Amino acid sequence: MFVGAIARDYALRGQEGVIWIVLPTTGELPTMWRKARRLYPDDWITDKSGSEKAPNFLKMNDVIIQFRSADRAERLVAEGLLAAWLDEAGIMLRDDAVWSESIRPTLMDHRAPALITGTPKGQNKFFELFSRGRDPEQQDYASFHWTSYANPFIPAEEVDSIAQDMPERIYRQEILAEFLDDSAAVFRGVDGAVTGYSDQSTEVVGVDLAKTEDFTVLVGLDSEGQATFFDRFQQISWPLQKQRIVSKARETGAFFLVDSTGVGDPILDDLHGEGVNCEGFKFTNSTKAQLVEGLEIAIEQQEIGLPDEDVLIDELKSFTYDVTRSGNVRYSAPEGLHDDCVMALGLARHAIKSRHFEILL
Repeated sequence: MFVGAIARDYALRGQEGVIWIVLPTTGELPTMWRKARRLYPDDWITDKSGSEKAPNFLKMNDVIIQFRSADRAERLVAEGLLAAWLDEAGIMLRDDAVWSESIRPTLMDHRAPALITGTPKGQNKFFELFSRGRDPEQQDYASFHWTSYANPFIPAEEVDSIAQDMPERIYRQEILAEFLDDSAAVFRGVDGAVTGYSDQSTEVVGVDLAKTEDFTVLVGLDSEGQATFFDRFQQISWPLQKQRIVSKARETGAFFLVDSTGVGDPILDDLHGEGVNCEGFKFTNSTKAQLVEGLEIAIEQQEIGLPDEDVLIDELKSFTYDVTRSGNVRYSAPEGLHDDCVMALGLARHAIKSRHFEILL
């Protein structure tokens, strides 16, 4: 109601001007349009332009509420706003130009207020402005913080239920609304999850494929998620790699979840032809995030037993994430290092968690 209340107040006082509601992308504007139409009584609205599919503005007497996106910061140009509301600021203000070069100058003429809301997405401009509001010397700023538990429309037990399936880092950001470092280690509790090799039979094997610069890695787990073997090799031909995988498949009788991204598809076909019980897994940004966050939870909660292999432990400890300008989380090894062991372990853990092998055996 922030924008509606200010617009109504100005309208009743005969003020003319423009107020902005700004979201990160054009695709998010229809949802905000629906909310505004639901929250602002019809007798407040004296004119409107656009529709739910293509929102433009609502008018209260001579005050215009415009719906804008920050897709391109240079297009956020206006002559003296009366107020602005920036929602999803954790995403939007990764680009400092949106605030410093576009929004902030438009507020100068009227010393207009801005409401800046959203979930933290790293320590970006949103974090900087929030920090100003916590500084008693910054009289022009005020900051407020609530966790998901403070939402009166969501029962606390529902929040707890959702939190159980989140890594600690995601829980702290999305539920507790903490501003975390943009780039940081992903896996916590690695040393505590090192249990050595299990003497139980191998049920699943995760296979991350490579040929030259990276490594092909095989990680085996038993039915309880404990490591049974670890194999890592580099710069050998595809036929020899396939032979090595087939040999391990015949030795263990396990289910193999294989990286089938790019060159992986024809290799997967060959493995099927050799009678290997296997399935492909294609890496995209979203599936990689799913894999990594599942492994993150398993390590934090010690649901997986790691082998005492230095190369694997070092990869886990150095594996990082960063938040892109669009607010997406991107996982990777630091530049110059590898993540093949992490991916193979993640594939094996994913196979165990999904119980693929029970279906396919």
